[in-house]
Amino acid sequence: MWKKIVSADDCEVAYDLMDWCGVRDVWDRNDLEAYYNFFNDVARDCAHILIDLKPWDANMPGCSGVWHIIKTDDPKALKKELRSGLARLLWESRKRIRDYRIRDEERKRAEQEKRRRESEQRLKELENGPTDGILICTLGIWDDITPYSEEYYFELSPDDPQCLKVWGKCNKTWTSCEIWSTKFDGDMKAAAARFMKN
Repeated sequence: MWKKIVSADDCEVAYDLMDWCGVRDVWDRNDLEAYYNFFNDVARDCAHILIDLKPWDANMPGCSGVWHIIKTDDPKALKKELRSGLARLLWESRKRIRDYRIRDEERKRAEQEKRRRESEQRLKELENGPTDGILICTLGIWDDITPYSEEYYFELSPDDPQCLKVWGKCNKTWTSCEIWSTKFDGDMKAAAARFMKN
């Protein structure tokens, strides 16, 4: 007696089947998705599985697929087959998985180092302030505890005459530097008016 266990579209059927047999965490933890498809590389080889395919089309571009209805005549035996198939993939891929993890760790370290360098460069840039800044405005902020002032400056990028930066200064300390415009037309008054308006 064949019993339906999973019914899903082609993009979800492998994950639903993994959830059904309880191996999704193992699959994800070992990043097997980078090399395999659980449905094609594990499920199709099982003896206790029956797969009905029903193509569907909504008569719209990108709206079509294949609906999968998966049945089994022995749920316990099928779970055992699926887990054994996954164990086989893990064994056959152990070197590939190890190499993938090493590359992934190296990539993460490189990204962290890049972020660290960018952060240090940004802090250094903020310490020095603008090379040739033009004061736009000074704001006096009065609150119930401590009053403070904020100043904003424009600076043209030395590498790009259309790149206009805005610097922020709070209580004599540079606190921010952002690109205000990448299409600066040379009219500093108009740019300052736009800045004040925003």
